[in-house]
Amino acid sequence: MKTDDNVVLDHPVVRVALLALVYFLGGKLGLSMPYVGSNITLFWPPAGIALAAVMVWGVSCWPGIFLGAAAINLTTGEIALPYALSIATGNTLGAVSGAFMLKNLTDFHRVFRKKYDLAVFMLTASGSMLITATIGTLSLYVGEQLADNLFFQAWLGWWLGDTAGVLIFTPLLLILPAYLKETRFRIGQLEPQFVFIMGSCVVTAWLVFGSFLSVGTLNLSLAFLVFPPLIWASLRFDILGAAVAGLIISLIAVWGTAHGYGPFSNGFIPHSEIHHDQLVLFLFVTSVFLVSFIVVFVQSSRLDAESRYRALVEQVPAVTYIAAAESFARNIFVSPQIGSQLGFCRDEWQNDPRLWEKQLHPDDREYVIKTLAASFARNTPFDANYRIFRKNGSFIWIRDAAVWLSDKSDKPGQLQGLMFDITDLKTAEEEQGRLIEKLNISEKKQREMRVLAERGQSRMAALLSAMKIGIMFEDNARRIEFVNSQFLLIWKINENNSLIGVPTEIVLEQIMKRLVCSAHAPGLLHDALDTHQVHEYSELELNDGRVLNQQAFPVNDSDNRFVGRLWVYEDVTRERQTAAQLLYLAERDPLTGLFNRHRFQEQLRKRIDLAQRNQEQFALLYLDLDDFKFFNDTFGHDVGDTVLLRVTGEVSSIVRHIEIFARLGGDEFAILSAVRSAGAEESINSLPARIIQAISSIPLHFLGANLKITVSIGMAVFPDHGLTAEELITHADTAMYQAKISGKNTWMLYDAKQDLSKARSDQITWKNRIEQALEKNLFELHFQGIYTVAESALAHLEVLVRMRNPEEQGTLIMPGQFIPIAEKNGQIIHIDRWVIKESIDLLSRNEDLLPLAINISGRTFDDKTLPHFIYDQLSNKKVNPGRLIIELTETAAVSDIKNAQRFIEAMHQIGCLVCLDDFGSGFSSFSYLKYLGVKILKIDGLFIQNLHHNRDNQILVKAIVDVAKGLDKMTIAEFVEDADTLEMVRKLGIDLGQGYYLGGPSAEMHPSKIVDTV
Repeated sequence: MKTDDNVVLDHPVVRVALLALVYFLGGKLGLSMPYVGSNITLFWPPAGIALAAVMVWGVSCWPGIFLGAAAINLTTGEIALPYALSIATGNTLGAVSGAFMLKNLTDFHRVFRKKYDLAVFMLTASGSMLITATIGTLSLYVGEQLADNLFFQAWLGWWLGDTAGVLIFTPLLLILPAYLKETRFRIGQLEPQFVFIMGSCVVTAWLVFGSFLSVGTLNLSLAFLVFPPLIWASLRFDILGAAVAGLIISLIAVWGTAHGYGPFSNGFIPHSEIHHDQLVLFLFVTSVFLVSFIVVFVQSSRLDAESRYRALVEQVPAVTYIAAAESFARNIFVSPQIGSQLGFCRDEWQNDPRLWEKQLHPDDREYVIKTLAASFARNTPFDANYRIFRKNGSFIWIRDAAVWLSDKSDKPGQLQGLMFDITDLKTAEEEQGRLIEKLNISEKKQREMRVLAERGQSRMAALLSAMKIGIMFEDNARRIEFVNSQFLLIWKINENNSLIGVPTEIVLEQIMKRLVCSAHAPGLLHDALDTHQVHEYSELELNDGRVLNQQAFPVNDSDNRFVGRLWVYEDVTRERQTAAQLLYLAERDPLTGLFNRHRFQEQLRKRIDLAQRNQEQFALLYLDLDDFKFFNDTFGHDVGDTVLLRVTGEVSSIVRHIEIFARLGGDEFAILSAVRSAGAEESINSLPARIIQAISSIPLHFLGANLKITVSIGMAVFPDHGLTAEELITHADTAMYQAKISGKNTWMLYDAKQDLSKARSDQITWKNRIEQALEKNLFELHFQGIYTVAESALAHLEVLVRMRNPEEQGTLIMPGQFIPIAEKNGQIIHIDRWVIKESIDLLSRNEDLLPLAINISGRTFDDKTLPHFIYDQLSNKKVNPGRLIIELTETAAVSDIKNAQRFIEAMHQIGCLVCLDDFGSGFSSFSYLKYLGVKILKIDGLFIQNLHHNRDNQILVKAIVDVAKGLDKMTIAEFVEDADTLEMVRKLGIDLGQGYYLGGPSAEMHPSKIVDTV
């Protein structure tokens, strides 16, 4: 708690007033001691007082400096008010700038803790006084109170006086508050020695600079007589003594010089621009300041070093000693730890030169003396372990490590070392030796038994560790005897938690808490625990989604007595997931998750039966995205898939849960929607209109372009537009086509009377263009490589057909524009035959050309004369049939199994390989493989896209590969678009790969030009 005096002094107004008063009195003191024979002040105490005040109280006390300086200037001489205020401003700026630099620009400590503080203070103090001297001198000069020829002399005298005042007063004023605060110093507590030393400083300084018995005038060098008491004060009383002694000596020196006494009072030198004696006095004051503080720093460094060394020695958990070499290990120093270690005090150990030798154990004395003598002779470190008696007669083990300190002649002079108590270590070593001996005996007895047991255990451990099922044995007391690592892994039990000896019921109760229906666990467990028969097979569903099989088997001895039980757990999660996934994929579209065509047709037939029984109506909506081929051809299949998913999401948000939404393939979708009897027309119109609005509002942005997707919808109503599934599908498809003819992005209800002339006109136009292309040979072949997955080597080429556009030279028409029309009007048969003929002709002209794969449409292979056509072409061109591969789509083959079997068999007889394209799209494909004797399966690209991120597709593709390998068939993965997909295809064991990452379509058929990315 602050005293009342401190509270008053902390008030800003009190501080300003007190500082102004002290500044004024200090100025009067400085003016009272002018240089002999002149009016020049030898030192200016207010400069030191002002700097100390700002350092201690802060810059807020500057008005006190300004007021005190103004009062001095106005009461001295005839200085006009403006110039007096200008000088006061300079005095204030000098103190404030000096304090600012010391506080903010340097790491200065105001109690002068290191030499750095001394150097910084001297440079900053003298530098800041340049401001006061310069502003003050200029003020006098402008006020015409200073002649031109005296300007530099006045400026130098001013600067020396201010700097001397700072060196004399500031250090003490900075040190004294901190010292009083830390020590609670009082005047009555002054030590006699302090008074005596300070009196010595007064007497010595008075002898040199005083008026009585002054000897300073005898010789300038006698000024140094003041340094012995100054140094004495600095050594004895640290920084405070140095500051007080320096102040006393400096004040007496200034006073004596001002009155013409001492070695610096030779008087003013006329016609000189420099007061030499004032300069010498300034240097003397500076020397006093430097000497006193440097002595303090040197003394402090030595004491700190000694203190650290003493603390280090006393904290080491060992006895530190120094022994003289001349009397062979006579102790001249020993640390206090000798008492706790051996029971002797330091004086006892150091006063008896032979005490150490006397206390050595008799069995170790000769060894220790010889080792020490050898160390001395070779001047090498001494290191020995020996026993030594304590003062009470007991002995301890000592580790003695020491080095010889050489004298000036480079001979061992002293032995300095440490003695560590290693009794506990020796005891532990002896006990360890006894234990090791017992263990060796025990090990010898058990070695033979262990060898036999380890053989059996190693076989059993290897067997149980290799098993992928969890094993737990319990004894006849129903306590656990053994669990394998797979058991801990299945039940997620920490390996560090030992279960051996724990009651089986406790463990089972804990792990059964992981069941989805944990309430059923007690009954399940008690049924198993209460029987000694083979427990019935149980399937456990865990709350983390896993599925486990549990079985318990009784274990009987040779006498058929129950001795325990074996619990077996198998994780069948993946098998269950695979089965569920296969079932899901059998009726779902793999991209969108909607019902596929097969499941949709089943739902349509069920809906027809239900509607007939209940006399209800329902609507079949056929959705086809407008110009969807543009997205695939322009931006790639990934973008096309993204569009399909966006459309699926929008429509799914509109369709009610009682309605059925399916993807029939490509960009075709279908919806089964109920029709309410009340407001039937509104019910029919509402859904397609909302779907069209939602799809056209989907924002699409690809390659910097904002795109829009639209849809055409055809609708047929049961029973108005058909009584069978085939009729409804045909009429809904017709209505959808009518919507496209009407401008797309709209919907149409089936109308048999609607004019279809435009649709027929478009079909006729494309039919004519296809006929013209066949007649003028406007079709051309492109090729895409199919590569081995293991080595990325080209295996064969797939033939692709393009149509040249006669209206725009250099442009090609992609097959997506003309193939669907050709399939509908039957022209596809002529296109396929052209492709077959041209491909066989290429093979005949290029013997080194790799095999070519040709796609055959469903309508083409229905032609019973096609195998004969292929055979005739191969025979006429003398081409090996093994170089030609025929590709059939799975959909076409499955739609007519008998024709597909006939065609495939005919191709095999010719010698051509047959590949089943888009395999897995319906997933009923597995059941057809035994009827279709194809040699190659090309897996549907929907399963390959993004394969490395889709675990479900990985499981499905792995199943296809396993089935293909079991049936001795090769597999091809299409849509290999990146390195990650290629790596996953390789990992799953697929034989061949095709896609843009391996090589895109090209008109060039030479492998080196096609394979440019592998």
